Amino acid sequence: MARKIYNTVSLPIVFPVGTSAIDLITGYTPGYRGKIIGWQIIASVAATGTAASQTINLEIGTTDVTGTATAFLLAGLNAIGKVAAGTAPTGANEFGPTDTISVELAASGTAFTAGSGHLILTLEQSARGI
Repeated sequence: MARKIYNTVSLPIVFPVGTSAIDLITGYTPGYRGKIIGWQIIASVAATGTAASQTINLEIGTTDVTGTATAFLLAGLNAIGKVAAGTAPTGANEFGPTDTISVELAASGTAFTAGSGHLILTLEQSARGI
């Protein structure tokens, strides 16, 4: 039985100050075949904003990763080092060596007025290799 290889990738993000749909990260390419198995955000600058709440999801190419749309609330990111978990993928989470991963903010919610952090992706590298 082949052993599983997991990679953890940290990508910096700035918490959005508006409520318009935008890409927080566009076109990160892991460079191998695999799948997204989890994700989270760790606050590096405390989030601010009255009742701030934004929905973020992952995308491979132009396809949403099923099940990843997560509403991140101010209370979960309002102190340095707080960790807010994204919901686990339930489908469309496999990628190839040239596929890109993006992070999208939905047009909804209540805006953050400040804050930043690191989006942490947990990826499983395919035994099929590159």
